[in-house]
Amino acid sequence: MNRFQPLWHRLTTPLAADPDEALREHMTRVILLMQGIASTVFIIPSVVAWIAGAFPLESVIIGLCLFVPTVAGVWWAHRGRWQTARHIPPIQFFCAGVYLSFTIPLGITPLLSFNLAIMLTSMLLGLRAYWLALGFSLAAYFAIGVSRSQEPVQMIIEAMISIGAAVAGLTLLQWFSISQFRKAIHNLRAEITERKQAKDALRESEEKFREFVELLPEVVFECDAQGNVSFVNEAAFDKFGYTREDFDNGVNARQFIAPRDRERMREDIEKALRGIGEDSAEYVARRKDDSEFPVIMFSTSIVHDAKPIGLRGIVVDITERKQAEEALKESEQFLRACNTITSTDRVLVEDSR
Repeated sequence: MNRFQPLWHRLTTPLAADPDEALREHMTRVILLMQGIASTVFIIPSVVAWIAGAFPLESVIIGLCLFVPTVAGVWWAHRGRWQTARHIPPIQFFCAGVYLSFTIPLGITPLLSFNLAIMLTSMLLGLRAYWLALGFSLAAYFAIGVSRSQEPVQMIIEAMISIGAAVAGLTLLQWFSISQFRKAIHNLRAEITERKQAKDALRESEEKFREFVELLPEVVFECDAQGNVSFVNEAAFDKFGYTREDFDNGVNARQFIAPRDRERMREDIEKALRGIGEDSAEYVARRKDDSEFPVIMFSTSIVHDAKPIGLRGIVVDITERKQAEEALKESEQFLRACNTITSTDRVLVEDSR
């Protein structure tokens, strides 16, 4: 049973901010859910029995008329349209009362349906709707009774008993709903507290992360799937010559790359978002003043709800490394030239002998 408590809690917890509206929303959710469970328990065996030829089709149709609107009401309430869904239970029981008044002898059963319609109207729609429901129910009951030649005195007595039962039932149902509402509010407050604590912990973690990132001498960045930059550390301003105002106005990662490498970078971003790209790539970067320098970018995809939404990474200036590689290359070329000259001189000396 405990496995279903989180589901029950999620389906019955109100979202309305106003306390009165929240109470009605909670009662709507609870009543619709209870009706849905009851109609499901009825309709499944009914359909099976009808298929087996042991149950009349009319009863199955009546069950479906109760089941389908109830399921729709549960869905609407779950999607936040509870003010529309709250009309379903009273209308269902009013229609059931009218149907029973025509199909079976007038008495307790039709009145019970009318009573439930009146009680649910009072709980879900308010006092004005309660008086309307009471008037419509009595008018329908007496009109059907007169059309079926019932004794007026007997109908009045039954109606008075019915009204008394409705008041008692309304009191009991409201007590149950209010107790459930208090439990829901308690659970909601606990959930809000947990979310707030988790949010505070996440904010503290993010602040520590950003403080650490700001201390790094290399550029740290975040961008979306289109390359629009959403975060950079202070090193980016020093390295690329842009200001905080430039970033606040919106910049794209392509602005930091030399035109000849932009298409390759775009392809690399697409591959990274698909999870098939390399973790690092070298580009020629461009500063705000159009000067260029070599960089290597290490990046990984940002995943939200199992879907890549952008990139996060580090950009490292490799100017000194490139200069060292170029100096090494020049040294190697010089050494090869010297070796060539030495070999040539040796051959010439040997030939002169």
